[in-house]
Amino acid sequence: RYYTKKWGIEHAILRFSLVYGVGDPLVDPMVRDNAPQPQFGQGPQGAQPRQFVHISDAVDAITRCCFMPEAANDTFNVAGPDVITYREMGKMTRIGLGTASIDDQTPDNERIWRRYVQQYDISRARDKLGFRPSVFFADGLQEIMQAHREAPKTAPAPASDVPQEAYLV
Repeated sequence: RYYTKKWGIEHAILRFSLVYGVGDPLVDPMVRDNAPQPQFGQGPQGAQPRQFVHISDAVDAITRCCFMPEAANDTFNVAGPDVITYREMGKMTRIGLGTASIDDQTPDNERIWRRYVQQYDISRARDKLGFRPSVFFADGLQEIMQAHREAPKTAPAPASDVPQEAYLV
């Protein structure tokens, strides 16, 4: 904003919620390593609501800000279309993997009402830029689980022209 006032340089500020997708450092490893466990999301921390945004929706918002004059000198919140908890992430993961318990398959009444409560107000991005997040968390989660199913079980060792002995100095 300083440079806008001093030299007239346009800017746009994007404030993202938690961005996720295949290979991200937070959700991807959780889905692979932790969420399949029955105890994942239990306790008070598991009930905290989160409004993730999928990487493709984040890129859409960035693109709109870069190429739409309506974005000039404004600030926008960027978040996904739904709010979930870590407990629900665990349930959705176990259902997707086919390892769900009876408790995992019981409908959660809190989730029904949560759709009316959004953590982030994205109305400015929607009204000025036409931004509408399109990837629901369940769909993004399926994408991550599919990538893990298709990935090799062990990663190949990186190729190197330098002999291993050179690192033992």
